Amino acid sequence: MSLYSLLHAHLGLTMGPLSIVAISAVLVMLIELLLPTRFLQLPVWLSLLGLLVALVDAFIHLSQVPQYSLHTLVSDGLASILTCLILLLSLLLLLFHVDELKSQTNQFPREGAYLFLFATAGALAMVTAVDLVTLYVGLELLSVSSYILVAMTRKRLALEGGMKYLVLGGVGSALFLYGASFIYGMTGQTNLYTIARMSHQLWLLNPAIVVLSFLLMLCGLGVKLSLVPFHYWTPDAYEGASASVAGFLASVSKSATFAMTLRVLLYLFLGSTHDVFPYVAAMAALTMVAGNLLALGQNKLRRLLAVSSVAQAGYLLIPIALLAQATPNTWPLVYNSLVFYLVSYSIVTIGAFAVLSILEQRYEVQEIADLSRLPRQYRWLRAAFACFLLGFAGMPLTSGFMGKLYLLIAALRLHELWLGVLLFAVSVISFYYYLKPIRTMYQKQLFTDNGEGQAVSRQTATQTVIAFCVLVTLLLGVWPGILLQAFSHVQWY
Repeated sequence: MSLYSLLHAHLGLTMGPLSIVAISAVLVMLIELLLPTRFLQLPVWLSLLGLLVALVDAFIHLSQVPQYSLHTLVSDGLASILTCLILLLSLLLLLFHVDELKSQTNQFPREGAYLFLFATAGALAMVTAVDLVTLYVGLELLSVSSYILVAMTRKRLALEGGMKYLVLGGVGSALFLYGASFIYGMTGQTNLYTIARMSHQLWLLNPAIVVLSFLLMLCGLGVKLSLVPFHYWTPDAYEGASASVAGFLASVSKSATFAMTLRVLLYLFLGSTHDVFPYVAAMAALTMVAGNLLALGQNKLRRLLAVSSVAQAGYLLIPIALLAQATPNTWPLVYNSLVFYLVSYSIVTIGAFAVLSILEQRYEVQEIADLSRLPRQYRWLRAAFACFLLGFAGMPLTSGFMGKLYLLIAALRLHELWLGVLLFAVSVISFYYYLKPIRTMYQKQLFTDNGEGQAVSRQTATQTVIAFCVLVTLLLGVWPGILLQAFSHVQWY
C-alpha cells in the first residue's frame, strides 16, 4: 500500500488539502534556501502549484459525507466550503503577488511565498479543527505568518503596522487562550463535540464563569476580526503591507477566523445562547456604526479599505449574533447567510486590492484625489474599481447586494428586526464614502497616458485576477442561486 493510500485510509478526507498545503510550504521553504537570486519567482510558482493541487482535491471531495478524524478534524459542510474558498482566495492573491515581485517599486522578498502557504495552512486548520488545542495552533500559525508578511517590505509604515498587529494580535491570542482555559478547567476536555454535550450543565452550575469565558474568547477573536474597539491595528497594517498581504488579511484571515468563531461560540456555549449571544449582537452593532462613521473622513485609499473592512466585519457578525434566536432547524439559515457574504466580500476585497496594486505601482495613487490622474486608456480599470466599490456598498446587481439581502432576511426571520434596520441604515451611509472615489474617477479631467507613469512590467496575472473577481461579483449579483444551490448539497454540521 502506498503512503498516500495509507494516509487516506486512516485520515479520510479531513486532512487532504491541509496536508498538501503544509507539505508544499515546507518544500518551498527548503527549495528557496538553495535557489540563487535570479530564480526569484520559482518559489511563488511552486506555491501556486501546491495550492492548485490542494484546491482540486478539496473540490473533488466537496460533496462527500462528513468525516471525523483523530477526534480533532472534521470535513463537514462548513469545513469543506471554507476550505475551497480559502484555497481559491490564496491562489488569486499569490497570482498578483507574482506581479508585485516583478515591480520595480515594490521588491517583495521571495520568502513571502512560503509564508503565504504557512498562513493558508493555519487558516485551513482553523476551519477544519474541532479541538481547542488544534484551533489555537492554527490561529497562531496564521497570525505569526501574517505578522511577518505585513512587515516584510521593511518600509517604515510596514514596520509600524506590523508591530501594532503583533502586539494587539498577541493580546488577542492571550485573551482567547485564557477564555478557553476556563472551559478546559470546568470540563477537562478540549474537543468541541464533547464540550457541546456538557454545555447545558456548565451553564447551570457555573453561569458566571461561562459568561467570563465567553467574553474573553469573543474579545480575543474580536482583535483578529478587527471588531470595534479592537480594530486600531487595522489601518496601519493595511497601509504598510503590500497589496497582496493586505488582501490576504482582509479575505483569507477574516474568512478563517469567522468560521472558527461560529463553530467555537456555538459549540462551547450551546446551552447559554439566549444569555451570552446578545453580547455578540451589541458588538456587531457597535462595529457596523463605528466602522462606517470612521470611513466617512478617510482620504487615503488604503485606509478607506481598511476601515471599510471593519464595517464589513460588523455585517459578518450578524449571523453569529442571530444564534441567540436560532434553533437547530434554523441553523442552516445562519450558515448560508454567513458563508454567502464571506464569499461575496472576499472576492470583492481581492479585486479591489488588485486594482489598487496596479494604481500604486504605475501612478503612485495613494489618496482618493490621485484617482483624477488616471489616463483615458484605463477605462477598464476604473470600471472594475467602481464595480468593487459598489459591491462593498451593496448596489443591486452586485454580489454585495445579495449578501446584505440574505443577512437582512435572516435577521427578520429570526426576529432580530433592530439588527436588520441598523444594517440597512449604515449601508445607506456607506454609499457616501464608496461613491466618493467613483465620483473622483469620472468627474475630474482624465489625462492621456504620456508615459510619465512608473515603468512597471506588464501585469498580466493581476489583470487576470481583476477580471475573475469582476465576473464573480456580477454573476453572484444576478444569479446567487448558483452558490446557494451548492450550499443545499452540503451538510453544514
